[in-house]
Amino acid sequence: MADRGAIENTLASWALGYDQREPARMERCFTPDADLIMDISGAEQMGPYIGRAEVMKHFLDHHATQTDQRRHITTNVVVDDETDTSASVISCLTLLVTEDNVIRLQASGLYRDQFVKTDVGWQIKQRRIELDIHY
Repeated sequence: MADRGAIENTLASWALGYDQREPARMERCFTPDADLIMDISGAEQMGPYIGRAEVMKHFLDHHATQTDQRRHITTNVVVDDETDTSASVISCLTLLVTEDNVIRLQASGLYRDQFVKTDVGWQIKQRRIELDIHY
């Protein structure tokens, strides 16, 4: 069975890496062949971004435009279809943003992730982000 604690640690590491602007931490969470698609309610789909380099470019391009402090809060983690080397994981995202000493709810949605166990631990091979509103 999948190691739930290690999977949750990867989810938390990605969020912390993004929020603290630590690209190396973010990058470690994805496999080299990872892919990403974002579906934003009422908007066009973003992606697919194929390969870790393209996934990272997407996130780092967004970093370059953001002047606020973001906090990606991941909750309600459900691990399904587990094997010793793979798992399907669904979790809820709440995105808080602080700017000019004001905290606001920026977005909410779901992460639908396919995890695989690699030589470096549990990594995200496929991520689908389904946002309720634009971020």
